[in-house]
Amino acid sequence: MKKTDMQVPEQLREKQQEIRKEDKKSLPKLLLFMLCAAIIGFPIGFGMGYLGKNGIDWLPETLEQFWMISALWIIPVFALLLAVPSLALCTGMKKAISQLGEDDDTTAEKIDRRLGVSMLLSAAFMICLFFGLAVIFAVCDEMSGAQLLTGLSELILGLALATVAQKKAVDLTKLLYPEKQGSALDIKFVKVWEESCDEREKSMIWQSGYRAYRTTSAVYPLLFAVIAVGAIPFGYGPLPAGIVLLMWLIQTVSYCIHTIGIESRTKKGHTEG
Repeated sequence: MKKTDMQVPEQLREKQQEIRKEDKKSLPKLLLFMLCAAIIGFPIGFGMGYLGKNGIDWLPETLEQFWMISALWIIPVFALLLAVPSLALCTGMKKAISQLGEDDDTTAEKIDRRLGVSMLLSAAFMICLFFGLAVIFAVCDEMSGAQLLTGLSELILGLALATVAQKKAVDLTKLLYPEKQGSALDIKFVKVWEESCDEREKSMIWQSGYRAYRTTSAVYPLLFAVIAVGAIPFGYGPLPAGIVLLMWLIQTVSYCIHTIGIESRTKKGHTEG
């Protein structure tokens, strides 16, 4: 929405009335949401306080045993569930692309969707690998030298497998869309890839990014509440909740800074034009 060079008082009064009407309409919904949150949160908080008071000493020991047992099989399980399907989705795609007709948009769309799912699975596998590394670090004091070496070897092989899966999907996408540029092994791949996209594709990227921002902005408060309440019985202190808030802060500040910068550059470009 563009502002005029000067707004007369009448326009300001109309806008203020509009704001009041919107607030009056939204306030009951906000109060109802807060009431529902209190109704749900009170018994949860009371239950966590009860557990904290009466103690759950068995849980840390049980979790430690579970992580010890799972440390060496968690990465192979993730590979079986994520990396293998990612590579399987790429099977036969090179031949399908080579046989693709110029006007066969339906088949091209199916191939593109299949490669997109492959990229999603390989990216999820990469993230899960770091969770596997965290599990190994958590129980490394209890592991023998051979177990530790096995766990780290699984991690290295997993990273190599994730890289191969991502590169395969990217290379097939470049065969499907020859205008695409960038190597999946390049540290500046995302930037080069974005520059090779047309305006429609860039718009899709930006819309997806904004929707991801909205999703995480909704998830962070819920995650913080769960971790903060969980500190009562589990006694792990405020650090985990603080890490969630730090991630939330970084995302919010980064978004605002980029918004201000883009708006300034846009206005400067219009002025110079």
